[in-house]
Amino acid sequence: MCQYAVCMETSTTIADNWQQTVDMMPSDFERSAREHRAIMRKREIKTPKDLLRVIFLYCMCDLSIDHVALRAKELGIGELTGESVLERLRKSVAWLSYPVVRFLRDRGLGQGAPGLHVRVVDATTISVPGSTGTDWRIHMGVDLESSRITSVELTGPEGGETLVRHEAEPGLVFLVDRGYAHRRGVATVSDKGADVVVRLNWRNFPLEDLKGKPLGPTECAEKLEPGKIGDFDVQFHYYGRVYRARLVVAPIPDEAIEKAEKRAAKAASKKHHDVSPETLRASHFTFVLTTLSRDTISAEQVMALYRLRWQIELVFKRLKGVLNIDHLRAKNVLTAQAYLLGKLLGALVIDQIEHEGLSFFPSGRRPLRPADLAVVPEGLGG
Repeated sequence: MCQYAVCMETSTTIADNWQQTVDMMPSDFERSAREHRAIMRKREIKTPKDLLRVIFLYCMCDLSIDHVALRAKELGIGELTGESVLERLRKSVAWLSYPVVRFLRDRGLGQGAPGLHVRVVDATTISVPGSTGTDWRIHMGVDLESSRITSVELTGPEGGETLVRHEAEPGLVFLVDRGYAHRRGVATVSDKGADVVVRLNWRNFPLEDLKGKPLGPTECAEKLEPGKIGDFDVQFHYYGRVYRARLVVAPIPDEAIEKAEKRAAKAASKKHHDVSPETLRASHFTFVLTTLSRDTISAEQVMALYRLRWQIELVFKRLKGVLNIDHLRAKNVLTAQAYLLGKLLGALVIDQIEHEGLSFFPSGRRPLRPADLAVVPEGLGG
């Protein structure tokens, strides 16, 4: 039986899934397509829904441009050529950004609920075929309690990791790795009433004790009793303002010390110098800076919370391993943007479906797969 016949056999399930996908789009989904000039002249692709299907054919199913055109014809969308598909993709970039942002905003996550909300923030890089460097960077926030994507931004390689690009509000706690350990970001978040738990890049984040005397994290580490976690009051300056924080210091397990020293030595070697005794000593500890008070969270709880940061790595692993978001096939800037934004929108749709329990059918039919979003059977990609 050919793969197209397989598609016809599952048409009822696929049609139901596709309508669910369309229903999850923002309420002004169709109007926004015209306002962002994704649809201007109704020639072959006449509706935003059909345009979204063509986009998902390319982005979610990783079909070739010619296969997208062929599948669009079979679905009754219209007579398209590979060139016309490319043109439609490139004209949809501004529009695709809109539903991604609105999709997240309409969820209302982290707004109005009592207590603290922890948001894990990180970024991952994407390269085009043949590239040896970073061509795109995806910045993402994940709500720790629900494990759902709450924010996403696509930038070029110049878009660095910083808390400044993430919206902050009172009661929100940002859980981040040392790539975000910059005074500007921590200060900006603090000014908006939010808090941070960030692994410290101890050389690039100057600290003081509460009397204004410079304080090195390794000085604090030397004061620890064996096997104990330290909790020190510190402060830092940014643009003339003083910000209070806590430095939590925890020794790493003995069995991890040798690997930590090797990593420190390798990092120094890349910069063409020998590793310093202070750096070697610092590699024996984990330094975490937090603006949360002791009444809110203890030093032991800070370290336990930081260890949960790896949750966002699972999200990136899914995007790359399941949705193949790092298999960027396009070198053209607009095509690449459309591809990545389409992948992100698809990931949000799947995320929503799974949390609403819509991926399981009462009749016992199979759960929703990424390919169903584009109404294409598994194995058609090429």
